[in-house]
Amino acid sequence: MKTTDKDQMLEFIDDFPNQVEKARELASKVKLKGLGGTKRLVLCGVNEAGIVSEIFQRTVRDIGITVIKDFFFGKTTNKPLVIINSYSGNSEEMISCLRTASKFKYPVLGITSGGFLMETFEKKKIPYIKLPENLPARTTLTLQFFSLLYVLTNAKIIQDYSKEIQETENLLKTQKFSRDSYIITKSLGGKMPIIYSGWDMKPAAYRFKCQLNENAKQLAFANTFPEAMHNELESFRRPNQKIVVVFARDNSDADTQKYMELFKRLFDKKLSIVDIRTKGRSLMAKIFTFILLTDYVSYYMALMNKVDPSEMELKDSFKKSFSQKKELLGKPEKKYKEVEGTRVGYY
Repeated sequence: MKTTDKDQMLEFIDDFPNQVEKARELASKVKLKGLGGTKRLVLCGVNEAGIVSEIFQRTVRDIGITVIKDFFFGKTTNKPLVIINSYSGNSEEMISCLRTASKFKYPVLGITSGGFLMETFEKKKIPYIKLPENLPARTTLTLQFFSLLYVLTNAKIIQDYSKEIQETENLLKTQKFSRDSYIITKSLGGKMPIIYSGWDMKPAAYRFKCQLNENAKQLAFANTFPEAMHNELESFRRPNQKIVVVFARDNSDADTQKYMELFKRLFDKKLSIVDIRTKGRSLMAKIFTFILLTDYVSYYMALMNKVDPSEMELKDSFKKSFSQKKELLGKPEKKYKEVEGTRVGYY
């Protein structure tokens, strides 16, 4: 195990439950003033930051939230607080979103560990949550979510979610995720997972897909019910022994459960189907316990595939090539088209 996991990814996963408390400490260093009347958040982020945004959109219910996983966003009627989230601080998409926020004169809160964005936040005196440096970005998802939650709560921009946080933290620290995950991993081994969930659990299911991609170097896909019943259903006509269907089951989502049971009746004899049931009462607890459980699954899958879960050679190579190409092409002049409530982009 040690020779495969050279950078000790397992230690990062084991530390997952402790990040809720660490997030409190990070949030205590950030003060937002004069934003108590904010009516909308625009959460900008890609990869794990985009997943954080989607979890926020589903679990924070008392304010309007727009999620942006792109270079631009549209102007809104109510002046929003824009969250610019990039662990590295060098994300092209987030640098562009920061420029868009500046163009519209929207207030900004940053989340980063360094890079160009941190330099800009410091220079322009933009408040930001300073994440620990030199970590795999995907291991900071819990830190990002809960530090943002605490900062916005302290600023009275959102209501107090202490009950949901306490339940989530207690479950993360008391449940035996590693043992259960190993059993799930054995049922997935050697097959390509297709993960289905309802709308509420979509960020957790997508996180599982991404962790299988990045940690286990395993091709995987994720979709939601009822959407999948309108298209992908037909692709399961022929038996396929090389895939395994995974259901992210939330028993409180009755409509999605009906779709999953119907799917099972149709294809149980043709496909391998694995159920992963959520734990907890609040949606926050369900999402984060599912994420921790499946983070372990992705880790054990990496060991099964005999790959290093920390190594990201292809992704790093792509980023380097993209950066070099941008330097060769030069910086294009950006022209913006302002359309109420729509994407702001080139025209």
